[in-house]
Amino acid sequence: MSPSASVELVHVTKRFPAALAVHDLTLTIYQGEFFALLGPSGCGKTTTLRLIGGLETPDSGEIRIGGAVVNDQPPYARRVNIVFQHYALFPHLTVQDNVAFGLRVKGRRMPEAEVTRRVKAVLDLVQLAGLETRRPHQLSGGQQQRVALARALVLQPHVLLLDEPLGALDRQLRKAMQTELRRIQREVGMTFLYVTHDQDEALSMSDRIAVMRQGAIEQLGTPQDIFQAPRTQFVAEFMGAANIFTGRVMVSKEHTVHLETPSGLRLVCQCAVAVSVGASLSVVVRPDVVQVVPHGWTWTGDNAFPGRVTTKTYLGEVTALTVTLPGGDTILCHVPSRLEQQFGYQEATAVLVGWQAQDVHVLQE
Repeated sequence: MSPSASVELVHVTKRFPAALAVHDLTLTIYQGEFFALLGPSGCGKTTTLRLIGGLETPDSGEIRIGGAVVNDQPPYARRVNIVFQHYALFPHLTVQDNVAFGLRVKGRRMPEAEVTRRVKAVLDLVQLAGLETRRPHQLSGGQQQRVALARALVLQPHVLLLDEPLGALDRQLRKAMQTELRRIQREVGMTFLYVTHDQDEALSMSDRIAVMRQGAIEQLGTPQDIFQAPRTQFVAEFMGAANIFTGRVMVSKEHTVHLETPSGLRLVCQCAVAVSVGASLSVVVRPDVVQVVPHGWTWTGDNAFPGRVTTKTYLGEVTALTVTLPGGDTILCHVPSRLEQQFGYQEATAVLVGWQAQDVHVLQE
């Protein structure tokens, strides 16, 4: 049985005076899914979230939540709630009263005993039990973020919309909150739509990711699909450092392709679809699959090239090396730092770089 649709956008377009923010966007987000909209600033991801939340109105197309068209419904009538980067907590209210606020407003007011029960349950969920009487200024940034999340969850929306909610936190706390958000989402089984420009956030938390560019979806898939099998050069580069080569197919046989670049570099790669000799092809090789060994060593892989280290940058667990080949091509390599220190690579060190044909991914566009 296929999962039911939680949110559907059907040919949705939104224009602003200075830009086309969302262009003919069709997308289905399934019930109970942790879904990320990922992309650079100005790509349309936040506008898409605001359209779903009712903070913007589409110029054309349909927005459906739980199967019902909501284009003309105001935000308060939709079964959604939004958590923003800036939490907008009421400074004069305690944690408990901040969380309970939405349950006490006119039109939704419920018995106080039920309010207390639901607030307690959600504070337990976000691990804030014992802090009920504190006010926002007495909390850390991570605790304030949990209060904002609890305030949204206590209303039991059909969909929770999160607009870069971890952006104001430091790196270590942000990592911890990523784990917590994923845990909470799994426990409640609610649909989460998460907007971010941070690739690590999207990869670590999401069931599926839509990479957006210029108001449209560039690629949609699982985190593994997006990172390991990018469809376009934009996705390949946006998802992290990448070595991208374009060349002409010299040999094409049994899903193995020999590619020659304008500089004369010959690459061997696997290709799942048939390509013709003479065709132009672009491929990507991630820096983490590139092996670097001292000059003079024997390399038995499919692709091996001599070169010299031209830059070296220590990044903690890995060290980034740029290796320049005799023809002028540069290869970015991420080498485990302990291994790099063992070999003692320095700028101008002669090395051999290489990778297997299966580690070369062919770009479709």
